[in-house]
Amino acid sequence: MSCTFRILSENEHGYIGQCLGCSEFNFVYKNILVTFSEDNLLNFGHWLLDNRNNPEFYFVLPNGRSRVYNSPIPNLFLAFNDAELDEVSQLFSEVKLLLEARKILDHS
Repeated sequence: MSCTFRILSENEHGYIGQCLGCSEFNFVYKNILVTFSEDNLLNFGHWLLDNRNNPEFYFVLPNGRSRVYNSPIPNLFLAFNDAELDEVSQLFSEVKLLLEARKILDHS
């Protein structure tokens, strides 16, 4: 089965796209690739961005990143700096708008 993949939002360092055959979403940013259902993608974006200023996620690393998120997988963490979270926020904002527009058009 071939998969038709569509980029929904992208910037210099990543993108969010969707496989139109299976409806799975890819979040790709630098060396991270994670696949989600639509709901889980939006929940992941909310979790990242809602915890951006949470002191529990603040930990300065030698590489300049200071927002460290622990994943559900033991010993796997996602680390970002503020500029990277700005880029991630832009990706999710565009995708949320696009998905909302789709829902409105589907119900028209």
